[in-house]
Amino acid sequence: MSCQVNFPLQDIVLLLREKISPEIIGAVSEEKLEEEVLVFIQPKLDELQEQLSKLPPEVHIVTQILEDTSLKTTLNNGKVLTSDFSPLFDRYDGLLSLYNKNVEAGAGANGWATDMVVEGDLTQKQINQIQKLKSERLVTPYDFGAIGDGVYHKLSEKYKTLDDAQVKYPTAKSLDDSIDLCALESFFNHCQDNIVNANITLDAYVNRPLELGMGAKGAGFKTLVYYGDLVLFNNQNDTEITHLMRINAKDTVWLGKLRFYGSTTVAVKDRKQLAALIVGDGGTDGSAGRIQLRSVTAFYFKCAGLVLANDSIFPRIDYINIGWIGSTSGAWYDANGTMGGNFVDNTVANHTATITARTDIEGDLGQRSVLTVSSLPPQYSIATEYAPRMVMFEGDNLPYIIKDIDVAKNQISVYPKLKNPATTNYNRLGYIYGTGLAWQGNNAGAGAFGHIQFITCGIGFWGGSLYGANINYLSTEWCGVGFTLGRAWEAVMTYNINSGYFEANVFDYVQQWEAGQYPLLNLGMNVGLDINLIAEMHNHRFGADDTRLQDKFDSSSITFNNRRYELVRPYHSSVDLSDPRDVLPAINSGGELQLTFSNFNFNSKFKMYTKTIVISSSWAVVGGYNITLKAPEGWTINGETSLTLYFKAEATVVTVTILEQNYWRNKVMFVAGESIYRPSGTTAERPTNVPVGYMYLDTTLAASGKPIYKSVNGWVDSAGAAV
Repeated sequence: MSCQVNFPLQDIVLLLREKISPEIIGAVSEEKLEEEVLVFIQPKLDELQEQLSKLPPEVHIVTQILEDTSLKTTLNNGKVLTSDFSPLFDRYDGLLSLYNKNVEAGAGANGWATDMVVEGDLTQKQINQIQKLKSERLVTPYDFGAIGDGVYHKLSEKYKTLDDAQVKYPTAKSLDDSIDLCALESFFNHCQDNIVNANITLDAYVNRPLELGMGAKGAGFKTLVYYGDLVLFNNQNDTEITHLMRINAKDTVWLGKLRFYGSTTVAVKDRKQLAALIVGDGGTDGSAGRIQLRSVTAFYFKCAGLVLANDSIFPRIDYINIGWIGSTSGAWYDANGTMGGNFVDNTVANHTATITARTDIEGDLGQRSVLTVSSLPPQYSIATEYAPRMVMFEGDNLPYIIKDIDVAKNQISVYPKLKNPATTNYNRLGYIYGTGLAWQGNNAGAGAFGHIQFITCGIGFWGGSLYGANINYLSTEWCGVGFTLGRAWEAVMTYNINSGYFEANVFDYVQQWEAGQYPLLNLGMNVGLDINLIAEMHNHRFGADDTRLQDKFDSSSITFNNRRYELVRPYHSSVDLSDPRDVLPAINSGGELQLTFSNFNFNSKFKMYTKTIVISSSWAVVGGYNITLKAPEGWTINGETSLTLYFKAEATVVTVTILEQNYWRNKVMFVAGESIYRPSGTTAERPTNVPVGYMYLDTTLAASGKPIYKSVNGWVDSAGAAV
């Protein structure tokens, strides 16, 4: 006999008539009863047939006997397979109560059929049809030959040639391909072409990436919802695998857990598993748009746990748990509490190197130090985008940005340039690379994340997408950098983190680049955030003393120790009088300063009639420069369209009073403050209408200028004599 199920339909029908209440079973015709038996039993038979199909060809069926409510299938190797049919009998026995409720309906022309039995809003016939439909549409990787035990089963275990394997698995590329990988490819190809009830539950070893939506059929999937938990694993130490899985299937929803595991047996720099999961193909067509993931877990990868590529617009991920990704640099604090005093050369988690040569390139944003090193960080690109890499040096406390890697010369270029070698000698470095979640690209963004956790990652969360995220809870522990925003020189905006937890990171937050005129970061309640572990890497070095400012923390709101800090970029060439703040900072080293209204309705509705503007000079200014304050179009300042402000060394402070009279009259504003009066000049240039006590340096009375003062009776010198 062959291994084919010999279904004893008549035996089951007879057994039903013996075991079920006669007033129920007797009212059902033979044809109807056989139909009900087939619908209910078919999934059991399909399961049995699947078991039989996996048997070696020498094994066959000896007998199939119905015992009580079970089908016993005896094989020639002595094994007995049992199929339990008891739910069928329980179901029919339970119809007695329904019979009593529906007996008044009568028997009908064809006996008491299932379309006359009503249960809730459905007849029994409708219930059976729904059950049949569900049975037909439920699809799993096991339907395509998956084994699912987490072991690397090669196609060569079942097939002698690749041609033989491709009969069942057209996507197979080698007899070394994992059976589970090929089964998953066939499963998802089926889901792309059909609407099914898809359950992806499987524990699979993959030897190459599982790619979804990357073929000729594109990113459109007819099946959009996936249930179940998928585990993908790879621990090969000989061949590099760029990622374990890619989802390039727009609008899909993944309701189970996606879990990924790389290698734990080699040092991080020697791992062959670069990334766990990539969402998107890095294009600009939105092929990975609006993907929803319930849970992502990834451990032990070299470069990234989860990558949201350039076209991953509007993603939603509820839970992320990612750890042991890349190198954390291994910096520690010396006895004086100075960071970067030494490096812990941990061969599993950290990647260190020595410096053999150095060349400095001057400039501002183009400056850098080119270093020849004993070991390079990974030159990796994921979904067409380079992920961020940083480096720390012994004796320094900054996470320098790695801009370029020259593999042929064994060189890295870092920004900003290092300190003068005459003052600081750099010998060893520790790399920071490998990102828990890397979100990248100008066509990505506007995402929502629930609880995201990163442990022992080079960088926990990298916000490199132009349009930011709303993160409910961010937790980073033992990372080189807890989270970083931007990438030199690419600005990002609008990242909101409601709550955060920071523990034992080398740096909690590194700001790389910001958009200036748009909000960058709102970091709300948090535990453990350390102001000393926050670095800004936008500014370059300048001057003989290697000065480097850290004053680019603009357009952000951050909470420290229950105090809220608003970090707002000062105005430069113009000042918006619709800004809701009472005091507006500005930096101007001379020239024009335009007053504007971004929305005058705000000023009139919210009574913003008076503003104080504090103007500081640029650090580069030597000496004083006058400023021309220009009125908004259609307005006047002190009766003129512009007003000269005379530079004050400490700060130029003016008060602007906005008076919009009736709409048919002129719109005027008045500016008050000492800076509107000339501070020095000839006798003929003495200012008028200055307040009593105002000092003027008269250069006519003395070559170097003589101080005189305005009194109630006119100008006097320090002795009170009229001048």
